[in-house]
Amino acid sequence: GLLGEMLAELMGGFERRELKPLKRTVFGIEESANAFRYMAQARHIGKVVLTGIAKGVRIRSDATYLITGGLGALGLETARWMAEQGAANLVLVGRSEGSAAAREQVVKLEHSGVRVKVLKADISKGVEVSRMLEALSGMPQLKGIIHGAGVLADGVLMRQDRGQIQKVMSPKAEGAWNLHEATRGIKLDFFVCYSSVSAVLGSAGQSNYAAANAFLDGFVHERRREGLHGLSVNWGPWKLGMAAGMENRDTERIAAQGFMTIAPAEGVGILERLLLQDETQACVLPVNWDKYLRYHYHGAIPPFFKAMSGGSSGKRGVSGEKSAILGKLEGAIAGQRRTVLQYYVQMQVAAVLGEKVPDGIKPRQRLFDLGIDSLTAVELKNRLQSGLDILLGATLVFDYPTVEALVDHLLEELFFKKGPERSSGKRTGMKPGDAEPSLLNIALEEASQDEIARMLATELEAGKGI
Repeated sequence: GLLGEMLAELMGGFERRELKPLKRTVFGIEESANAFRYMAQARHIGKVVLTGIAKGVRIRSDATYLITGGLGALGLETARWMAEQGAANLVLVGRSEGSAAAREQVVKLEHSGVRVKVLKADISKGVEVSRMLEALSGMPQLKGIIHGAGVLADGVLMRQDRGQIQKVMSPKAEGAWNLHEATRGIKLDFFVCYSSVSAVLGSAGQSNYAAANAFLDGFVHERRREGLHGLSVNWGPWKLGMAAGMENRDTERIAAQGFMTIAPAEGVGILERLLLQDETQACVLPVNWDKYLRYHYHGAIPPFFKAMSGGSSGKRGVSGEKSAILGKLEGAIAGQRRTVLQYYVQMQVAAVLGEKVPDGIKPRQRLFDLGIDSLTAVELKNRLQSGLDILLGATLVFDYPTVEALVDHLLEELFFKKGPERSSGKRTGMKPGDAEPSLLNIALEEASQDEIARMLATELEAGKGI
């Protein structure tokens, strides 16, 4: 018990960076003689490590390593890890000079004995990549590249324009290709691309980002076919970088999908393992699969996810249980269903907007005026689809842009198309040749006298009449 407490305390110190691992100089097992000679000469600081995976990649003190996106949080975390592995020469590349916090981290790296060169370059332009490599003259030979550059320009696919696509594709896709072309004549130990899980699972509102990362995955396989090193890591969200800078409602959206974040120490440890194992592509994603599948899929679960869901058929999500709102709607007395459903829709709108209560959400107020955007529109659709157990169109919120319009549409979907007694599209008691009743007539039929009076007052106030 005492040892367990001590280990937990030590690990906490490492995670808070109050404690740091000793520096390591890693040799492959086939270089054992060189390792012992290195140690005998007392040239090492920290530990000399032999790895039994002879084909794996190791960090060398007599080489230069380049990190694109190097002044971002993830790039700087990678630089710290490489310094701990024994890297003595690092080049950090960014489109800007970096924030004050980034410059402070660079100074800390330099104080630890690492030579750091910061370069400002747009790697989507081949000319700037060539100029960047020329600036490395005087440094040890370039032996490794970590391509971590990337930006976001979110929006649902039908509202994406060429500019948004180009903005995201350029640093990742064009940047990777320019680096590849410029270093063909250099024998690199590794070329690592920081891809994203969006290229594997997709990501609503980020089709451009998913496409750019999918390019990186294919690019790495092409490098392997050419006999060059390549590793593409489809990272899930980290506890830093883009994920750390998100608003609360964005982090809540990620959590609602079942995703968890990767701790920095855990992430760089996995990167080290992937390099040592000489992998080509790996997806690194902490996720609750039941939660993920309930959020994203209505009806049968795609075959790819069968193993994650334990072989469930996937009806009504993963668990097969009826949602609370469906129980309320089916148990509601005549005239109350609309009220119950409207409050539920208002609650879901409030949730995606990061509000705890729906008090300020009026039935006829445009949702986009409230702050709903392309991404939250997709989230709202997913929430309604999952809770009500009906398949809804991707453009739901664009087609029905108010709570009132949404409720009208959802009532029709729920009770006029799905109910067993109305599966034919006709209400019980209708005679052949009777006209199909309108939504308003049915709402009036089920409403109480007080509700009808309120509806009439609302309509008259709006100047429409009934």
